[in-house]
Amino acid sequence: MRSIRIIGALVAVLAVSALASAAAYAAGPEFLNSKGEAAKGVTFKATSGTGKLEGTVTIICSADTAEGEITGAKTVAKVVVTYTGCESSGKKCKSSGAASGEIKTSSLKGELGEVEKSEAESEVGEDLAPESGTTFTTVESCTPLGIKVSVTGSIIGEVLPIEKLATEGELVYKESSKKQQIKKFKGGSEDTLKAAGASSGLETTDKVKFSEAIEVDK
Repeated sequence: MRSIRIIGALVAVLAVSALASAAAYAAGPEFLNSKGEAAKGVTFKATSGTGKLEGTVTIICSADTAEGEITGAKTVAKVVVTYTGCESSGKKCKSSGAASGEIKTSSLKGELGEVEKSEAESEVGEDLAPESGTTFTTVESCTPLGIKVSVTGSIIGEVLPIEKLATEGELVYKESSKKQQIKKFKGGSEDTLKAAGASSGLETTDKVKFSEAIEVDK
């Protein structure tokens, strides 16, 4: 009976250890503050230089600005990105209600996740998607016949740096032949942008400044 009790205890310990390991693995990357707690409430602003959106047409924008807020250990919200100086084949592009040459996204939400090392050296990505509906942004004026084109879906950019407390970071988007380099989170389904139902890719690097120091823990 004693040996049975010992074996039973060992099985229980192993089961608890397995559950703890699974929970730790499931947690994945997180936004932490200087106290090691979830960096909820930290706001951020971002800027970039030239960027390219390649889909039904190729659009080059001279710059973008963005702002948003960290809402939990893995999430951001209220993210709005405004691209300026946007043109395609010499024609000014715009989104609905925006100024000429200006493309503005819908209000976006985001989540941290693990990505393949072959797609991002840091193995950490942030997925941005519309807070409501499916429209990421709209583009008109520079499209064929000037019709409005809806860009739908979401996009994952590489997060830098990781495991380092800092007030500044980067969100890096890379694409090739209208295909986004980071296509999905590990174990997830493909998660990219589409324009008029066709694949669309974004290439730009956003420099991000946080209202206080944070760490992206891997």
